[in-house]
Amino acid sequence: VSLPKAYDVNSTLKDIARESRLVRLLYRYYERDQAKKHGRESIEYRMMMKFADESILRSIQNFSGIKGHFAQALADIGNKEIIKAMWHFIHK
Repeated sequence: VSLPKAYDVNSTLKDIARESRLVRLLYRYYERDQAKKHGRESIEYRMMMKFADESILRSIQNFSGIKGHFAQALADIGNKEIIKAMWHFIHK
């Protein structure tokens, strides 16, 4: 029996979205937002989605300018540690 993968700030959003319904919803929201802003056929849309798919959580947080422990909270959600994730969201 193998243990489930532990996610951290060096995991990608896409990896965590495979396991977490909540992160999958966030990912889909982001995808729809980018499609609305740029159009699904645009190079900007493809570039933003490639960035979301391949970048680690820490890079996404730094690139977007989000303060606090957002990246760690997403990793916690992927690890099904919801209380810990809430703490990271609250304690910026």
